[in-house]
Amino acid sequence: MTEKQDISVETGTIEASPLKDEQQPNGKTTGPSTLTPTVKAWLLLFVHGSICLSLALSVALAVNGYEALDPSIPRRTHKKLILRVSDITTLISAALVIVKLFVSSWSTLMVWACGHYLLSRGSSSTSSTQVSFMMRWKLPPWLLQPLKISATSHNWVISLGLLLVLCQAFLAPILSGSVNWKTSVVSSDKVTMVNSTDPNAAFSIWYWYNAQGSFDKRAYLRQAAGYASIAWADSTAVLANGTSRTGNGCRSVINDNGLPVNSTLAGAVVPCIDIHSINWYKSASDVSKAESDLIYKSDDLSVVGDSPFSYYRPGAGVVFDPRFLRKGPGDTKVKPPSAVWTGNGPNGVKTIGLMIKRQDTTKPACTNLNPTSFGDVDTHGYYFLGGPDTGDQNCFLVGTINFTAGVTTSKESKYISHRVVEDQTPLKDVVFQPSPWVQEAIWLLPDLMTMISVMNSSQLPTYNNINGYVELLVRQAYLAAFDMLHNSFDMKGPMYQATSVEPRLKAEVSFVRVYVWLGLCLLMPVSGILLMMFVLRREDLITSEDLGRENKEAANAELLGLAFSRAIQ
Repeated sequence: MTEKQDISVETGTIEASPLKDEQQPNGKTTGPSTLTPTVKAWLLLFVHGSICLSLALSVALAVNGYEALDPSIPRRTHKKLILRVSDITTLISAALVIVKLFVSSWSTLMVWACGHYLLSRGSSSTSSTQVSFMMRWKLPPWLLQPLKISATSHNWVISLGLLLVLCQAFLAPILSGSVNWKTSVVSSDKVTMVNSTDPNAAFSIWYWYNAQGSFDKRAYLRQAAGYASIAWADSTAVLANGTSRTGNGCRSVINDNGLPVNSTLAGAVVPCIDIHSINWYKSASDVSKAESDLIYKSDDLSVVGDSPFSYYRPGAGVVFDPRFLRKGPGDTKVKPPSAVWTGNGPNGVKTIGLMIKRQDTTKPACTNLNPTSFGDVDTHGYYFLGGPDTGDQNCFLVGTINFTAGVTTSKESKYISHRVVEDQTPLKDVVFQPSPWVQEAIWLLPDLMTMISVMNSSQLPTYNNINGYVELLVRQAYLAAFDMLHNSFDMKGPMYQATSVEPRLKAEVSFVRVYVWLGLCLLMPVSGILLMMFVLRREDLITSEDLGRENKEAANAELLGLAFSRAIQ
C-alpha cells in the first residue's frame, strides 16, 4: 500500500478512504484524458442510447421494404450496390456486437462503482462475500442471502440498476429476429419483344369455321375451354370469391416467351368485359315466350349444335338476345365488322338463363328447391322457370344482364403465368375499343359457359353466390372465346415490348419487436441515471484506468484486499 491509501479493517466494518487523483505540483490532473469520471459515465450512456436509437431507426426505416438480391443473382450483373440477406444480417449483428461492448463497459463500471460504494460507505450488513458475488455474476449482492435483503433505499436502487443492466445481455435476438423475408421481384433491364399473334393462326380457316356448319366449330370450342382453364385454373391468382387477385380480371392467353411471372407487357391489346348489372325475373309475366322457348330448346343457341342444358348440370348458363342470333355462315372471306358490345346500344340488354337444379316433378313447377349448390334459393323471391309437368323438371333462373365487352389497349399488363397476362388498369377506367371478334365471342357464350361449368377447372364458388357466379362465368367464357378467335384467325399484329423481372427477397420488419428492443435497451441509461443521481458519487466512478500506475496498483490491492478480508472472516 502507498502512503496515500489508508485501509483499516475493524470488526464488522471496513473503512476505505476515497481514492484521489494524482496531482502535479501545478494542480493539474495526470492521466491520458482530461474528462472526469462522471463525464465519461454520462458519455458512455449517451453513446449507447444513440447507437440503439440509430440502429432501431435503421431497421425500421431502411431495412423494412428493402429488396435484397436473391442468391441466384450474381452481384456483377448490377451496376449499383445491392445487398444480400446475409449482408444485412451481418450488419445488424455487427451493430448488436457494438451495443454489447457498451453494455459490457457500463456493467463493469457500474459493478466496480457499486462495490466501492458498498465497501466504503454502504451498510455494514453487506459482506465482502456478497460484494464478491456481485462482481463475479453482476447480480444484486443480496441474492446470495435472499432472506437478508437490506431494506435501505440505496440498496434497492443498486439492485434495480443491476437487474436493468442484466437484461441487456438477452436482447439481441429480439432485434435480429424482427426482420422477415418474403419472395419478391423487381423489373430488370432485360427487354423481350413479344409477337401479338399466334404463329399458327391462319385466316383462311375462317371460311371453314363458317361454311362447314356446327361440326367444324367443336374443336375451336374445346380450344376456347382450354384457354379458360389456362387463364383461371390457378387458385393462387384468384381470391376466395373467384375474382382476380392480380389485376382487373381482363386476362389474355398469349404466346409463351418463357418470361417469368410478374414480368410486364406494354401496349398489349387484351379482351375485356365489364358486367354492370344482373337482374332476375320475379314472376312468370316477366319471361317472354321467345326467351322461354330458347331456354327449353337451347340447341338453337348453340353454334356447335349441342344443347347447353342437355347436360342437366346445375350452374350451366346461357347468354343470348332472342332478336340477334347467329344465322348461317355470313361472309366467309372477310373478318366480321369491328364492334364494342354495350347494353346501352341498339340491341339493349341480353337475356341470361341459369340452371339451378334438376328435380322430380312438383306442382307448382320448381318449388321447394332446397338444397341446391347455390344454397337456399327459395328465400330470394326469384321466379323459377320449370320444364314440362311430366318427368323430371329443369329449373331455371331467367333475367337480364347488362355488360360492356370489347378490347382495350393496356398500358401495362402483368404476366400471371408464362402464357397469361392481365390488365392492371382499374376496371372503371378501362377504355373499350372495337374488335371484329367481339360479337362472335358473345355468340359462343352459351356453349362455352356450359362447358366451363361442366369442366369446373376454375372451381367457381356457387354457395350463396348466384350473381357472383354468373359474372365470373360470363367473364371467363367471353375472354376465352375472344382469345380463341384471335389466336386462330389473326395473322398480323404489332410486336409488344415485355420487361422481365428478377427475383428478390423483400424485408418485412416487425415494428413491435423493434420498439420492444429499443425500449428495453433504454433501460440501461435509466439504470445509470438512478445510480448516479441517488447512490453513486464521483469517487465511486473512478476505476483503475483513471489512476496513475502507482494508484492503479493501490486501488486494485485495496478493493481485492477488502473483499478477501471479508471473505475469510
